[in-house]
Amino acid sequence: MKIICIIQARMGSSRLPGKVLIEIKEKPLLEHIVDFLRHSQYTNEIVIATTNLKEDDVIGELAKKIQIPCFRGSTENVLERFYNCAKFFKSDLIVRITGDNPLIDPGIVDNVIKKCIDNKSEYASNMINQTYPLGYLAEAMSFKLLENLHENQKDPMSREHIIWDIRTNPHKYNISEISAPEKMIRPKWRLSVDYEEDLELVKIIFNKLYTPNQFIPYTKVYHLLEKNPKLLEINKMWS
Repeated sequence: MKIICIIQARMGSSRLPGKVLIEIKEKPLLEHIVDFLRHSQYTNEIVIATTNLKEDDVIGELAKKIQIPCFRGSTENVLERFYNCAKFFKSDLIVRITGDNPLIDPGIVDNVIKKCIDNKSEYASNMINQTYPLGYLAEAMSFKLLENLHENQKDPMSREHIIWDIRTNPHKYNISEISAPEKMIRPKWRLSVDYEEDLELVKIIFNKLYTPNQFIPYTKVYHLLEKNPKLLEINKMWS
């Protein structure tokens, strides 16, 4: 079984343009995501998927610099881009990560992959009934399921959000889920980067917890924020 992790990234964010290349601890946000995912025990390959737009050339340049394949495709049809990327790399199981989650924990990603394989599910995630903070969401799906979505879901929401039909009609699919440890369930925390305030909080977390060549486990972030709850006030307005 070939398991690839596809990171969706583009420069054209309307809320925080160019966020994926904003530097934290002297590295672009997107590079941190790649570095953390390199610690995954199950992933065979990491790929960055971006658009054909000229503005996303810089993402291709970063991918080349850090020696990660970069697939480029449709700007508007994200599902098509994602499907074509998975097909090009001949993947059997695909992990989807978005490019605004610099704290992604590869241990959580591996738990999602393992759940999908062990339960022989076509889709597994921690997203349907969310227990982890925003910023730690991951999903794994079979290529067969992705192909089915690509061929049959033609509505605009599905083309933009890929798993829209799964989230709105979960009863139609063979789904498995993972949950955060009971004491660490914090679905209202915002630890992704969509706004300046999100970036400010994430920078503080990196300044306190980051060590080069290592990832930051969710457990460490959890304990930091539990001991310093005022930090969560920084981006509370967007929760």
